[in-house]
Amino acid sequence: MGRKKTKFQLIREDQEGEPEDFSERPDRQAARRETKALGELAVRLVDLVPSKRARLPLSDELRLEVERLGERRPDGGRRRQLKRVIGLLREADAEAIEAAMVGRDPEDTRLHMIERWRTRLIAEGDPAIQAFVDGHDDVDRGQLRALVRQSGGEGDKAARARKRLFQVLKAATPLLICLVVL
Repeated sequence: MGRKKTKFQLIREDQEGEPEDFSERPDRQAARRETKALGELAVRLVDLVPSKRARLPLSDELRLEVERLGERRPDGGRRRQLKRVIGLLREADAEAIEAAMVGRDPEDTRLHMIERWRTRLIAEGDPAIQAFVDGHDDVDRGQLRALVRQSGGEGDKAARARKRLFQVLKAATPLLICLVVL
């Protein structure tokens, strides 16, 4: 009878004497992907306008380091600063920051809605004017109609009329209405 060849496995025990499970070990590729994703998030944070960056859920230290990263030139100092920001992002809730960046600002949503109304008013004319006036009682229908007619042409006068029309629509559409519509 021959001996059976068996593979043996070293089993480490933790403090309580239980065997450690090495199947939960982090994957190097996964760690690299995470670092790359955090680096891209850091670069997007630097590219944000400071007023929008101020609305994100960033710690004071992270906010300061992101600003410093934006001030650095692309040399070794920038790379070190980027690593610093990535380390802070690991500690912070990067998913919440990402979600806040993706979420739309209510004021931006309002302005997009007003722009759509202006385009619709110029394209459709009287039916669209009536639809807008039905939803907004405080709008002067005559002024709105005149601005829509002047906006339909080309040139300086039409451009000024389109700008004035946008301002009238903006004044007639408070932020709360935009949030309810969406």
